[in-house]
Amino acid sequence: PQDCLSAGKVWVYVTYSDGSVLANRCVSEHATGETALKAAGVAVNKDSKGLICALNEHPSPCPTSFNGQYWNYYSSTDGKKFSYYQTAANASKPKPGSIEAWCYNKKTEKSCTPPTLSLTADVPEASAAGTPAAANSAAASPAPASSSSARTGTVWGIVAVVAIIVIGAVAFVVVRRRRH
Repeated sequence: PQDCLSAGKVWVYVTYSDGSVLANRCVSEHATGETALKAAGVAVNKDSKGLICALNEHPSPCPTSFNGQYWNYYSSTDGKKFSYYQTAANASKPKPGSIEAWCYNKKTEKSCTPPTLSLTADVPEASAAGTPAAANSAAASPAPASSSSARTGTVWGIVAVVAIIVIGAVAFVVVRRRRH
């Protein structure tokens, strides 16, 4: 992310209320916040009033009435302190070298704040489509304080898969030795 910001581009980070990361990448097209979202590969759905009601089909379908949940929209230059946008995404003007962050608050919350982002992460993260992000889109990692960290979930997932493979291999060897 630091290379992206230093190059005058914009980092787009979108997280849903369940902690899933819908976008986490660098974009060079950022005339408006909506342009930056689309450049990051995020599908934007709007309600009849023209307000963003879903990003990448989250939630699906778009709510037909307001239940307190909505897409909170922020900007940051350091990944730690976020400022809430007072402008709609189609009217905002992201500054080169900034972070555009979106989060969808839980039903029990009045609003949400994006997690702190590490600007020096060096492990690429999969894009929302499940393919590796572009080379200039190194992952911004939520800080360890974020309990819903996508990175932590990935690490534990890898540990679980390795453990299953090891247990399976040991079981195979034990069964095979007993047969012989």
